[in-house]
Amino acid sequence: MYRRVSPQNNLGTLYERGIGVPRDDAEALAWCRLAADQGEVFALTNLGSRYFHGVGVVRDPVEASRLWRLAADKGHANPQQAALNRELAQAEAEKLRPVLTELKHLSSRQIAVELTLRGVATSRGGKWQSPTVLRMIHRLELR
Repeated sequence: MYRRVSPQNNLGTLYERGIGVPRDDAEALAWCRLAADQGEVFALTNLGSRYFHGVGVVRDPVEASRLWRLAADKGHANPQQAALNRELAQAEAEKLRPVLTELKHLSSRQIAVELTLRGVATSRGGKWQSPTVLRMIHRLELR
């Protein structure tokens, strides 16, 4: 059975990124672990990524694989791919840090238009969308 994202996992993400709460990796890990212990698939994927990269925990690729297998068994189509997609999104955001820093005073919609006007391509070659820009700004902690 595929479970929906739990409030605990969401709260962990807020602490991880410092959105609306002080950034706190230990608190983020605690909430993520609580949700994962309840079998929440996205929390299992997130916790697996933490173990794979050693973020807040001792690096343990074997434990990461175990958690990703659990997520897959619970219905997540491809937890390793989801983790990779998050890493690629972070890398793309980092490449655009100088431009986003320069434009951070604008709304996310205005930034999307400006990126398109400047000829900055998205990773998929499409038009910039406001939600994508907003996620990148939050990843870089510019607001």
